[in-house]
Amino acid sequence: MKHLSPAAALVWALVSLAACEVKPIQMSWSSQTFGPDGPWQGVDVVVGQANPPDVDGDSVTVYPGGSWDAVIFTNAVCNGSTSACLASEAGLYNPGNSQTANYDVQFEPDLGVWGSDVAMNITGERQMILDTLTIHSPGLSYSIPQFVFAAVNSSNAMLPNGNYYPSQVGLLTLGAPNPEQSFGQNNGSSIIGNMLTGYLKRNGSISSSSWGLHIGSVVQGQPGSLTLGGFDKSRVLGQGTAASFDFVGEGGSTPIVSLIDITMGVETGGSPFNSSSVEDGLFRFDRNTSASVTLNPAVPYMFLPAATCDAIAQYLPVTYQSSSGLYTWNKNDPQYLRIVSSPAYLQFTFQQSIGQNVSIKVPFALLNLTLETPILNSPQPYFPCKPYYTPDGGYYLGRAFLQAAFLGVNYDQGKFFVGQAPGPDSGPIQITTIQTSDATIRSNPIDTFADSWNRKWTTIALPKNSTSDNTSGGIDGPTNTPATLDPGLSTGAKAGIGIGIAAVVLILLGILLGCIIMRRKRRKQQPAQALPSPPPPPPVGGYYNDKKPEHPVPPYSQRHHAIHELDAPNVVHETGDGSLPEMSANRDSRVMS
Repeated sequence: MKHLSPAAALVWALVSLAACEVKPIQMSWSSQTFGPDGPWQGVDVVVGQANPPDVDGDSVTVYPGGSWDAVIFTNAVCNGSTSACLASEAGLYNPGNSQTANYDVQFEPDLGVWGSDVAMNITGERQMILDTLTIHSPGLSYSIPQFVFAAVNSSNAMLPNGNYYPSQVGLLTLGAPNPEQSFGQNNGSSIIGNMLTGYLKRNGSISSSSWGLHIGSVVQGQPGSLTLGGFDKSRVLGQGTAASFDFVGEGGSTPIVSLIDITMGVETGGSPFNSSSVEDGLFRFDRNTSASVTLNPAVPYMFLPAATCDAIAQYLPVTYQSSSGLYTWNKNDPQYLRIVSSPAYLQFTFQQSIGQNVSIKVPFALLNLTLETPILNSPQPYFPCKPYYTPDGGYYLGRAFLQAAFLGVNYDQGKFFVGQAPGPDSGPIQITTIQTSDATIRSNPIDTFADSWNRKWTTIALPKNSTSDNTSGGIDGPTNTPATLDPGLSTGAKAGIGIGIAAVVLILLGILLGCIIMRRKRRKQQPAQALPSPPPPPPVGGYYNDKKPEHPVPPYSQRHHAIHELDAPNVVHETGDGSLPEMSANRDSRVMS
């Protein structure tokens, strides 16, 4: 066997030691897509643990995003359905089959996350349950015991015409400022429920309670990206924006930004719009010069003031449908395909701080989605601007917007990150760790945005005597130069260096061995312990289809959450070029007993 030289052994030890580092978890996405307002992608999880313990629970697809309590649909949502149960396509959770389900939780959860049930006007039946959640990453699985979620027995959204249609896909929350929640039980004791990234961090599986999300686009063939404990750097361009978390709602973990303007533009080439000029300042808001907007992947549309949607729609071949409250594209108008295949975009401008703004471009190619049953009787392309009459002064930018934007969170610092997402040609995956102390994250150059879309866009020729000054650039990586020993060193010096290298190698090997042992312990699955004889699930008298609920959803601002201050380090990092700076967020936490 050939022996390694001391230098080669040192390099091998360093590489092996680096491989031992805790790395972010890339979540697995579903191959199936869902509507009725998409198509949308989701992530695959397993909920519950069957008997015997080595049998998996129920496979369920969910939309990722949000904090605190997840929303998981049970098999009861299909009770009373006289037609195909659309919710079953994403998989349903049967709590009666899980040996680790605990129903004895004294807390009434919401039917949505970050106000999604208010935006969609959702009503239904649910109860809080703690049960095992299993997530999947390429080649690995991780189990979270006593994961906190609302087990939903019925969920219906109301249309503007008063009709109701059933929700189809649940919601996977990704963490909270606290890694766990304490709940009271009927016997007077308390029980601890776990948050996703908080538990994984505490268990040593990831470095921080954080995540990075880009929804991607089914229509454009761009898979979604969700990373726990880090983010995919290839999915964020330039300098993004951040704002304070909404410490009033959901314990200080809601990403709310200040929207100050919306404009139309063309990245390169000529304009696809019939109008000779498109006015600036399409954002219409009669209360002030800005509006509070929640970036929420749990809702499908861009919920904006009615005057704003109308101002944008005047330049588009669309028709407002009062039954759905949305604009459908006029497919027979030649301008329709001209716009959605061109480099035209809507640009949203947010105020990051006084005198500093950040903009996100959403190409019209991403705003050509499909409405289908049960919202419409037959599929119809639509423009996802939803005229919204807010009950509490807030608006929402959902999955339609987040196809073009990156959203990340570091709960340990009370920060969230927003940046421009690239188009379908985003390049190789660049998984990057978010450390507990990170108050900023790095991004790729913004001038690669046009390149990431060029293959999909059809550029319109410019009129004569016109020019386009659009430019694009590449991504430069670091250049590594291997180190060498000076050939002029004496024999004794070389011997001393060799002995030193050997000593360092032995030390590194010792550290490596310990690290491997610790890593194996972290990777080892810890089976969830069966809880003592849980009571049977309560009887379900839920509704499906179009039964009208008896009680309306209260405005998001009127919901009561007990809040206390959470001590956490207040670390601030200076930002350089290519970083994503954040504004401080309030770190509060709910306490339930």
